[in-house]
Amino acid sequence: MNPRPKLRTAVLGYGLSGRVFHAPLIAADPDYSLDAIVTSHPDRSADAATAHPETLIIPDAQTLFSRAADFDVVVIGTPPATHAPLALEAIGHGLHVVIDKPFAISAAEGREVIAAADAAGVKLSVFQNR
Repeated sequence: MNPRPKLRTAVLGYGLSGRVFHAPLIAADPDYSLDAIVTSHPDRSADAATAHPETLIIPDAQTLFSRAADFDVVVIGTPPATHAPLALEAIGHGLHVVIDKPFAISAAEGREVIAAADAAGVKLSVFQNR
């Protein structure tokens, strides 16, 4: 019996949510591989590389999206105003998306992201740890 392939995962943002919640949980789950962490902050890049030495550290979202075929799912843990635009970009590349709360900064923006995911046939979820 062949084992199920791991979901190749990228985490966008390595502040509190990426560092404390997303990256460690993904790395600990045998169904996922933590393949990339996106952060432009030099200290956070160094911290990510130390904590996850097998993980590619990418400086920006555009570099990640240029390699979209290397991933299955993107976890967005960036500032709230960037959630919907990054989710739409990921969805446009056929990636499944998990978005930190708040999901979007307006109901209209949230509906746009949901409609895009439905149209693309990708999974979309919001993350809330409590």
